[in-house]
Amino acid sequence: MKKSNWAVFAILVVISAFLLWLWYYLGFNRVDNPFDLVLSICWWIGVGVLCWLIYRSEKKRQEQIRTIYVAPNALFNSERGIVKFDDPEQRVPLMEDILANLKYDFHKEDMPDQDDMQFDYVVRTEDFKQDDSQRQEDATADQTKTPASMAPVSPVQTASVTGPDDIAIPEEQDDPTWKGSVVRIDHENGNEEKDFDGLQQLVAVLA
Repeated sequence: MKKSNWAVFAILVVISAFLLWLWYYLGFNRVDNPFDLVLSICWWIGVGVLCWLIYRSEKKRQEQIRTIYVAPNALFNSERGIVKFDDPEQRVPLMEDILANLKYDFHKEDMPDQDDMQFDYVVRTEDFKQDDSQRQEDATADQTKTPASMAPVSPVQTASVTGPDDIAIPEEQDDPTWKGSVVRIDHENGNEEKDFDGLQQLVAVLA
């Protein structure tokens, strides 16, 4: 959840409390008339439904941002842009790196033209969460980057991967929470969608 959504929730609660106080202060409540109780219940139900709709909308927006399009030699994410690679085995580690560093802001890169990039898969991530050890390793790696690697990146990013030393997954490390679905694009026979739950299942589906 973004801070703006929490601010909306807080404003709704404050306004609701103020209106409830004003209702009693102006003497609209009557002991022999249950209208004020019914109105209060309906109001709080409405506030709860509105908060739930905001939460669902934000969750859906974040799921859309996590969507990654997979081409034979590149990935595309609406926030990150185009990320190229040389070794197909680095697709999943690159996707993990993209998801771990998303800001979920409202910046959106343009989808590349179909003539320029043909996508084979669409990876839709319902839930993604790294474990604490992986986040600590990523933070340590960011602190040890050279100044050249920390230079500003153009809107269309190109990350060339030449070997496992660039981005690697520790063999003994537990898988992060990562589940969703993979759509295999087939213009002739129709698309095929498979669910995955965990990094290893994702690797198997993309293989």
